[in-house]
Amino acid sequence: MQETDFIRRASRWAGPRQDVLRLLAIPIVLALLGATLAIAYSLTQSTLYEARSTVVVSPGTKFLDPQDADSFPRITTTVEEIALTQRVLQDTAARLRQSGFVVPSLDWLRDHLRLSVSGDTPVLSIAGVTGDARLARLVSSAETEALTGAISAASANRPRGLTLTVFSKGEDRGKIQPKPLRNVLLGVNAGLLIGCLLAWYLVSRSRTRPEA
Repeated sequence: MQETDFIRRASRWAGPRQDVLRLLAIPIVLALLGATLAIAYSLTQSTLYEARSTVVVSPGTKFLDPQDADSFPRITTTVEEIALTQRVLQDTAARLRQSGFVVPSLDWLRDHLRLSVSGDTPVLSIAGVTGDARLARLVSSAETEALTGAISAASANRPRGLTLTVFSKGEDRGKIQPKPLRNVLLGVNAGLLIGCLLAWYLVSRSRTRPEA
């Protein structure tokens, strides 16, 4: 009789704790699943390297003249568009050919260039993104030289021309893809979040379910 009572008390004690363990297992399992999927995704990504050049756009009359500060974003955006024109890209391809790399097409060059403007500043970033670190540096440097040459030629003998000041050229930024650690952290966090929400849903459902 005493043994039967002990078994009943043990069953009542273990029952809620087993439910808690089951609920805890949900986010853990989903976190492991997220990490596994993140690793698999990283393995499918191609390796990419980035090199970046930094250029400051300013009026030819005076470097970063505060009186022209309102026009900086508009001018820099215009220069960004000029950088991807056929004339500049052809010059970039010619410079790359001199360095020993033949550009397959101008579309290839556009696909491997990343241009961005830093907010409302006159700072323009010219990045080369390829599967080879040396080639990324060459692409970034050649595009920077071609763009500065085109702007200098267009601004020659013009009082309101533009000046491009190069602060860095072909600066190696290392591998940007894949990033397994970042992907795994994102997968784990996503799995934990979904698991916690699912566990909370199951608890809420069990509490609102009418007893038989």
